[in-house]
Amino acid sequence: MDKNIFEQKRSDYRRFGFTLLYLSVFLYLGVLIPGISDTAVKLYSLMGMTMVLLIASFTFFKKAIKYQKRIMEDEKG
Repeated sequence: MDKNIFEQKRSDYRRFGFTLLYLSVFLYLGVLIPGISDTAVKLYSLMGMTMVLLIASFTFFKKAIKYQKRIMEDEKG
């Protein structure tokens, strides 16, 4: 594949990762602020979604690192 395609995928995955990370921080702030999560269901749903978004963000960052390594290998060889 072309190096430009790898760079585009890497930047897209980093952008997705940061977006999901920001969203998970926003949801976690909803857990910390008193009065917003007044019921246990809301608290657990906010924490669950935070964990799901953090895992998805981590996955996208790992894919971005994979493409970065592939770009570095293509430059060497």
